[in-house]
Amino acid sequence: MKNNFFKRRPYFLLPFIGLIICSSAYIKCIYAIPNPAAVYCEKMGYPYSTEKDSAGNVHGVCTLPDGSKVDGWDFFRGKKGTKYNYCAKKGYKTEVQREYRGQDYTECAVCVIQNAADNTVERVKIEDLMKSSL
Repeated sequence: MKNNFFKRRPYFLLPFIGLIICSSAYIKCIYAIPNPAAVYCEKMGYPYSTEKDSAGNVHGVCTLPDGSKVDGWDFFRGKKGTKYNYCAKKGYKTEVQREYRGQDYTECAVCVIQNAADNTVERVKIEDLMKSSL
C-alpha cells in the first residue's frame, strides 16, 4: 500500500504544477525604475522620445518649446536647455553642481535662489525644489 501512494504522488502534483505555470503566464509584473531624465522632461510638459544615431545607439531626447532637441540627461543635469528648465520657470538661475562620491562624481542641476532681503544665495537641487512645491 505504501509503495502505491509514492508511485502516484508525482501524478497528483502535476495538475497543481501546471496550474502554477499557466497562471504565471497571465501575471504581468514589471519591476523597473523609470528613467529620471524622461520623467523630468515629461513633468516639465515637454515630449520625450528615443532616437537612434548613425551607429545604432539609442538616445533619449527632450524636445523643447522652441523645437530644439537636447539629450535628455543633459537637460536633466542642467547642461542644455536651461531657459526651459524648472529653475528658469521659477525665475532662478541654473548651475551644474558636481558631487563627489569616492573616486567618482555625479552632476546635477541646482537652482540659484537670490534672497534680496538679506542678500544671501541658496543653491537647491532641482528635484528637491520640485518635491517641495508639490
